[in-house]
Amino acid sequence: MAVQQPSTTVNKLAAETSAGIAGQKNCYYGQMLSSGATATSGQLYEITSYAKAVELFGNGSHLVEENLAKVFDIANLAGFKVGKPFPTIYAIGLSDPSTGVKATATITSSGNLTSAGVFSISIGDKIKHTYKVSLGSTATVEQQYTAIVEAINADASCPVVASSATVNSLAVVKLEHKHKGLVGNDTYIQIHTPSVGGSTFSTTAFTGGQGEPTLTNVATPLQNIRMHNIIYPSCWNRDLITAFVKNSWNVDGSIKDTMLFYGKIASVSSIETAVADNHQTICPFYTKLIDEVNFKGSVHSTYVDAIPAIFATILSLCVTSGSNLVNFIANGLTAGTPHYNAVPVFNTIIPSSILHAVDPLLDITDDEEVLLRGYCYNTFRNNRADNGLLTRPVVTTYKTNELGYADTAFKYIEQVKTTSVCAEYLFEAMLQRFAKVSVTTGMAQVGSLQVTIDEISAFVVMCVEVLIAMPYGLIRAGALDDIVDKVISSAVLNIKDGSYATNIIGAVVMQLRQLDVNFYTTTDYTENEI
Repeated sequence: MAVQQPSTTVNKLAAETSAGIAGQKNCYYGQMLSSGATATSGQLYEITSYAKAVELFGNGSHLVEENLAKVFDIANLAGFKVGKPFPTIYAIGLSDPSTGVKATATITSSGNLTSAGVFSISIGDKIKHTYKVSLGSTATVEQQYTAIVEAINADASCPVVASSATVNSLAVVKLEHKHKGLVGNDTYIQIHTPSVGGSTFSTTAFTGGQGEPTLTNVATPLQNIRMHNIIYPSCWNRDLITAFVKNSWNVDGSIKDTMLFYGKIASVSSIETAVADNHQTICPFYTKLIDEVNFKGSVHSTYVDAIPAIFATILSLCVTSGSNLVNFIANGLTAGTPHYNAVPVFNTIIPSSILHAVDPLLDITDDEEVLLRGYCYNTFRNNRADNGLLTRPVVTTYKTNELGYADTAFKYIEQVKTTSVCAEYLFEAMLQRFAKVSVTTGMAQVGSLQVTIDEISAFVVMCVEVLIAMPYGLIRAGALDDIVDKVISSAVLNIKDGSYATNIIGAVVMQLRQLDVNFYTTTDYTENEI
């Protein structure tokens, strides 16, 4: 009796030398508010709009503001509202820790105003939460604080609540994060007008947040789902989610290849290695910590968790068939194609409506970027004109093999994503082709559903040729002869248990990242001089 569907496995391995693709699925984790939210903590939800996210997790919640708000900003630029294909968005919100503590910060004025002016401050995100407060020429400190509190609290999506208070016997505006936990400590805050009408304004950084949600079952909702990308809060413990991701790399009988993205905020001098995670599907993103008198938090003037969320969303858009990338690529490049060959995302544009360019004096330097990449951290940096942000080459934390030697087979994220796309195509195509098929030695009988080892190998080669051609363009055409030889020479058919096995040389294409040209200067050139 024919086997209905053979058990199929396509393992993604480091090489010996140095049917269609499913829609991308992204899952964003974060904390949800205790009031004004309808979601159940720890439950997986598909998110189809920003309004739905607010309804489920609460206006101004960590999950909405630090992740999903930016995701739907990208969706709007990609034409999601007019029917353009976009990755499927899922989210899991967790309740605040019951014994947690909220982070707080303060705003202080040095005295009464002697002339009118406008006070301006950003909290959480410079683009979405910048507040300009008009102050009268005789405004007292109390009146200034009242106006500032009213302006901040009028924005229901702001991540903090403002109030007039007394701290250490000093009258201040107290800013309290909406969430309990460590999540509030890295909130960006910047005063843009430190001097207004004769008064000097200053702020303290958000501190004092303690605790994290219960993470015991953090990966449970994802056990039976192929989730392409997980975006995880920087301040939560990663042990359970990392173990889940690592176990999703090569799975018998299915394709599961989840990638994990998370953020890190610190000064470059205090950065520590991320390679403890040590896996080809883990990508940490770094944002530079700024701690100046009136500017505290991310150099990108947004939430630390927004950086990996933005990258992962654009990355998944790159491998979404028929997607619109016109706002994310340089002028003159092709947009609107299936983009499988656009898996490399180095030099992808981050639109200014998503993130502003960094102050050139505060941007990461070339030497700092090299240091960070050595620690497996990834960054966004300004373009040459310092008027926009670009993605940089993105590395994973996969640095060593089982013997402890350097293994660069999956060093860059495009190698991982390209490998996953190729494996998925082979997996789906082989399942479809060989359903209800029997294997035989010799010649297959005419009119039967029998195949031979040569026919199976020929089909594998045909799949590779598809992945070489457009719209995929993921395997190098020049390697085809060697690939065919490898498939045929390593093919093994066990007629006793009906199993076939072979190996493919995954000679994947790579993005051009560096150009070095030696310019030899001469004043007396002769034909044989060079």
